[in-house]
Amino acid sequence: CFPGGIEALAYAKINTTGDDPQDLSPNVEFIFVSGGLKTDRGLIYRRTLSITNEIYNAVWRPLENKCVFQVFPVLTHPKSYGYIELKSKNPYHWPVIYHKYFSDPQNQDVSTFIAAIREIQRISKSPSLKQYGVSIVSTPIPGCQNNIFDSDGYWECALRHITPTLNDQIGTCKMGPANDAEAVVNHKLRVYGVQNLRVADSSVIPLPLAAHTQGPAYMIGEKASDLIKEDWKDRHSILDAADIRRHVKT
Repeated sequence: CFPGGIEALAYAKINTTGDDPQDLSPNVEFIFVSGGLKTDRGLIYRRTLSITNEIYNAVWRPLENKCVFQVFPVLTHPKSYGYIELKSKNPYHWPVIYHKYFSDPQNQDVSTFIAAIREIQRISKSPSLKQYGVSIVSTPIPGCQNNIFDSDGYWECALRHITPTLNDQIGTCKMGPANDAEAVVNHKLRVYGVQNLRVADSSVIPLPLAAHTQGPAYMIGEKASDLIKEDWKDRHSILDAADIRRHVKT
């Protein structure tokens, strides 16, 4: 019914227990997609989000010939904290990434997600959508059948089964002062402890952003270019001055 694609984005501040009431920055993004994971009949989209065959066949395959839309809630400031390690000394090996989803001690990430799901349900009941007969797909996620559908317990189970990362990974080469044990680069993008090496991509961003990272990645690249040109200019101006002094002496 729909070819698929992002139709709209929205940001919201959803207050849950433990949140700082003074912090007004958006903590949830809503991505409205026409069609959803069933658009390409399970060939690519579901793989990019690590949806297994079992889950796709149970939930999305029955929707392949139906008109649907999907809303993805995204945490912009997750409290859970993962890390990355080298797999081996071989530089051609992929690193090992430990996402540690929903590992925050207060379970705030789950609470925020569930509040976001309730907001999506509220939007789906708005007059502009009800006129099209919009209803929530009630097929339970495999593994969560023992939970009462649409209860908070059900949604926590579903979240722990199918939550992926949405592309905008950051922080693996964190920018910070020299006394920060987690910092990899300084304010000029130079890697601590290594000469003549900079990192110029979104991995230097130290904290999650309430937005996507393509724009900031361009900014970091432009800033890196300026820093390299400044260093080149300073180095060559010193060499020019030395040449002048040498010629004067002769």
